Amino acid sequence: MSGDVLISDTECYPNFWSIGFYRPSDGRLKVFEHSVRKPITERELDQVRRIMAQNQIVGYNFLNYDAPMIAALLAGRDNRALKLANDRIIVGNMKPWFADKPWAEGGLGVTVPRWDIVDLMEPQPNAFASLKALAGRMHAPKMQDLPYDPDKPLTEEEMDMVLSYMGNDLDVTARLWFNLEEPWPSARRSAPSTAST
Repeated sequence: MSGDVLISDTECYPNFWSIGFYRPSDGRLKVFEHSVRKPITERELDQVRRIMAQNQIVGYNFLNYDAPMIAALLAGRDNRALKLANDRIIVGNMKPWFADKPWAEGGLGVTVPRWDIVDLMEPQPNAFASLKALAGRMHAPKMQDLPYDPDKPLTEEEMDMVLSYMGNDLDVTARLWFNLEEPWPSARRSAPSTAST
C-alpha cells in the first residue's frame, strides 16, 4: 500500500487497540491489532508508519481523534496509555493541537506527523452528524453502534466483534467518500466494495 487513497479507522478499549486500512481501488484490507492477545510488533509499527507516510488517508473525525491516537501508538504507548489518551480526547475533549503538550499540561506528549489526511467530517453537509447517522442517510446496508462499553476490557471473542465493527466503519466511510460529489474527484478510482473484516 503506497501512493494510494486509503480509508482508515481506529478502535480503542482498555486491553485492545486496532487500526484498519482499506484500499477502495481493489478492496484490499490491512488490519493491525495491539492487544493482550496480539501485541503489535516493531515490524508492524514500521508498516503503520510507512502506510501513513506514503498514502492519502481518508477518515471520519480523523484529525481530532484517529491521528493523535496513531501518533501515540507509534510513540510506543501500551494499551493502558492508549486508553488514557482515548479518554483525554473523547471525554476530556482535547483538541488535536494539544497533542504535543506534555501529559501534565493536558496533552498526549506526542507529535502528530504531517500526514496527508482527508477528514470527511469537514466537507460533509452536517459537521455534527455521527458516522452512523450518515450511514442511515446513505442507506448503507448495516448501521452499527459501538458493540461494547468503551471502558470494558474485551474477551478475545469481543475483540473479533470490534474488528468486525471497524470493518463496517471502514465501509461506511468509503461510502461517504464516494457519495460526496466534491471536493476530490481525481482521487476516486472505483466504487467501494465491502470492507468488513
